[in-house]
Amino acid sequence: MNGGIKKYILVVGMGKTGNAIARFFKKAGKEVLVTDRDTKKTGEAETLAELGIQTYLGPHESPMFENAAMIVASPGIPLDTEALKA
Repeated sequence: MNGGIKKYILVVGMGKTGNAIARFFKKAGKEVLVTDRDTKKTGEAETLAELGIQTYLGPHESPMFENAAMIVASPGIPLDTEALKA
């Protein structure tokens, strides 16, 4: 991080809602990172990456959440997920 400034919006989940909100924030000029634990969502990740949206597939890692300016969880993501609770 640059001087401790949190500079991206983290979207958790690459389903329909996650993709839509990521595109919304990107269109608004925000830096966006979308994460999903499902490593089979490579097609979704590639589509978002083509739009300039950062993606990460795999286990939710704490620094990704801790360094976000805002976290948006898709409706299908349980709010008691460890990374969100932290």
